[in-house]
Amino acid sequence: MVATMPASFSLQAQPAALMGASGSVQVTGAGRNYLVIHGRTLGQGANAVVSIPIQLATNTQSFVVQARMEGGTGAEMIRLHGTRIMGRARPMRGETNLAMGVAGSHEYFALNHPLHGSLEIYLGRLPAGQERTFQILLSVRDLGY
Repeated sequence: MVATMPASFSLQAQPAALMGASGSVQVTGAGRNYLVIHGRTLGQGANAVVSIPIQLATNTQSFVVQARMEGGTGAEMIRLHGTRIMGRARPMRGETNLAMGVAGSHEYFALNHPLHGSLEIYLGRLPAGQERTFQILLSVRDLGY
């Protein structure tokens, strides 16, 4: 008989770095498989980029990170990338599969060895004084294979 464990996840974020704009971006909610990120930026006439270091741990063979975004105009892009995390830039609107990870054959990811990555939000060129607010819900789930 083979014992199996239910899928477990840990998703954590470090403080955000904001370039090309002023304001704040912070994690306002977190659970075992999700993060809620709120941002309020004020343009400085340059391209604005938010970078948030992310740690993701799971005991599964594969996972997908989903993002649900509000407040975007459609011109913004969001991307999650890192070691063993495959992702690509996506428009920052609605809900999308943002990234995934697949362990090798007969391998599993380990909860005690989190994957390190970076969530990057490209807000584009914000005119000086223009305010932009956004909310992102990141969640992770098992892909089932």
